[in-house]
Amino acid sequence: MHLSLTVQQINGNMSNVRLVRSDNEKIARAVTGLESGAEHFTMGSAEIVDDMIKKQAAAKFNEKVDEYQEKLDAHAKKIKIQHGAVADKPKKKTKRERKPNELKRTLIEVIADAMENYLGEEVTVRNIEKYIDFSIDERDFTINLVEHRPTKEKKK
Repeated sequence: MHLSLTVQQINGNMSNVRLVRSDNEKIARAVTGLESGAEHFTMGSAEIVDDMIKKQAAAKFNEKVDEYQEKLDAHAKKIKIQHGAVADKPKKKTKRERKPNELKRTLIEVIADAMENYLGEEVTVRNIEKYIDFSIDERDFTINLVEHRPTKEKKK
């Protein structure tokens, strides 16, 4: 779209703007191609022009943002992202049932019994597969039993 502004100021006063073209001006515009499909209008002040330019820039920016958002949404659907703002259905969260580790249970029981026999005081098993709490001379301690996953070298 072509935008053409025509403002003629007479004696420095914007209130005396001439809005009608003479016959010579109409012929000159037709010959030079200004009477094409372009949009022509007359503006009253620079503030209105500035405001219109700002609105056009904001509209153009918003159109670009909308285009990018549409591209992102299309890409997300193409790669089948099934969570977030464009998900067809929300991602299901499944609660996984953890298998009891009998070896760790046995180790915790053996260590707890041995400590009770050695210390002569009661020890507390906070988690049957993980923690043993005990005190020596009014100082508190915790033993944390961790089973490490096999390394890649050991798997082969």
